[in-house]
Amino acid sequence: MTEQDCIDREAIRDLMARYTYNGDRGRIADLAACFAEDGVLEFPEWTPAMPPLEP
Repeated sequence: MTEQDCIDREAIRDLMARYTYNGDRGRIADLAACFAEDGVLEFPEWTPAMPPLEP
């Protein structure tokens, strides 16, 4: 395994940690940022019975 392989793997681990941490806590803006700086997530199945989502 090369040094770059190690760097890439760590970057993927970090991304997955941020994705799951923010998703589990309902931090939608931070979750969307895992995909792109200006990312937007849409939830077509969201209903008022669900907890409100952070903008």
